[in-house]
Amino acid sequence: MTTILLIRHAVNDWVKTGKLAGWTPGVHLNELGQAQAEALGERLAKTRLHAIYTSPLERTVETAEAIAKHHPHLQLQHLENVGEVRYGAWQGQSLARLRRFKLWYNVQHHPIRVRFPEGETMRAAQARIVDALEMLYARHPRQTVVVVSHSDIIKMAWRITWGYTWTSSNASTSRPPPSQSWDWDPDNPLFIA
Repeated sequence: MTTILLIRHAVNDWVKTGKLAGWTPGVHLNELGQAQAEALGERLAKTRLHAIYTSPLERTVETAEAIAKHHPHLQLQHLENVGEVRYGAWQGQSLARLRRFKLWYNVQHHPIRVRFPEGETMRAAQARIVDALEMLYARHPRQTVVVVSHSDIIKMAWRITWGYTWTSSNASTSRPPPSQSWDWDPDNPLFIA
């Protein structure tokens, strides 16, 4: 099986703004995030990695670079399909403001039905990550691969792995553990914490 280390980017100051970052350019790791990324790179330094993939957004690239620094034989590979959900017109908006919209309820309770204004559906985002994981499985049989992505995208992969759907009553309350590792086989993905 292929082992996929699915990693959320380290922290950044955008979170403090109370706004939805999405694909906003220029969201970089803050000092704590840089330290987190460096610590992760050191932790994975002795792990035999065969490839490092990252969402093309700065915060994920910077996290992946800290890992790649310990694996100079590998080049970062940008993979759009592991990029953040395309929130469309909601991107950059205040979460407090967005909570006032009717659509917010559906985002929290029935996300599979949601299409973000001028953005994508949650179903499309989920299909993207599953397609990406299946492609990596085919490309890297019996290898270990790092994928640096985003919280909502990782949650989608986690839900698929555990057999949850977006319409399950646990859709908005289930949380993946802080670090994820999958032995990935499209017929039977196995989560390893």
